[in-house]
Amino acid sequence: MVIDTLSEWHTPLMHGGVFVLVGLGVSGIANATTLYIDGQASDDERPACLAVAGFVTGAIGTVLAFVMAGLAHLQGVIWPIWLMVGLNVVAAFSALRLSEVPQRTVALVGADSTS
Repeated sequence: MVIDTLSEWHTPLMHGGVFVLVGLGVSGIANATTLYIDGQASDDERPACLAVAGFVTGAIGTVLAFVMAGLAHLQGVIWPIWLMVGLNVVAAFSALRLSEVPQRTVALVGADSTS
């Protein structure tokens, strides 16, 4: 929105910066998903859980991007931004309501239990 408003910021460098920030957000989601599933799923279930989580996240992200691109094209750039702000607020309140999940314990191979 700011890049489109200020013509002097309409450069490939500024757009590249936006893509870097988006990439950081995507990698954060992927890392958080992997860490959560790694701590909760058994060794046999982990590959399937990671595959399903990756597919669902990608599918929802693609549909949401399509909706927001259509909204930006028809109504203006500000509406998808407010939609993302609203989704982040809902996610924050949802995360605060989560209960503590007990971590499964993993014995390290070759670790001495007497020390």
